[in-house]
Amino acid sequence: MQSDPTTKRCFRCDTAKPLSAFNKDRSRSDGVQTYCRPCHKVMQNAHPEQRQAKSRRYWGRNTTRVRILRERRRFRLLAAFVEDVAVEVLVERDHDRCGICGKAVPVSERSVDHILPLSKGGLHSYANTRLTHLRCNVKWYNNGAAQLRMVG
Repeated sequence: MQSDPTTKRCFRCDTAKPLSAFNKDRSRSDGVQTYCRPCHKVMQNAHPEQRQAKSRRYWGRNTTRVRILRERRRFRLLAAFVEDVAVEVLVERDHDRCGICGKAVPVSERSVDHILPLSKGGLHSYANTRLTHLRCNVKWYNNGAAQLRMVG
């Protein structure tokens, strides 16, 4: 007996539902998850402390990856141009000097500053970034006009 290609049976509630009642999952052959949306929500909310602990473990083990993903998401939301900016290239280009105060930047204090902030239409590219101390970058925060005056 062949099943209807527009429906699927939920593994948890054992009810046949249209494919639109399931979340997408590209890793599966049919392209949708095994549980319908209501069952999926019930399962997610069943043990929130376990989900939070698992998430924290992942964040702790993958700090660099998480930071990169968060940055890219932020850039996408701002619809900004995103170029892969490597800190090592900025260190070499800027001669390991802070773009704000001009002093040498230790490895532990390195930060990438956007000369024209992303929130004000700046791009995430080598032309719009510079090496700074973290404290200098935080101090200037989002003052794009003041930063542009410093660049010349």
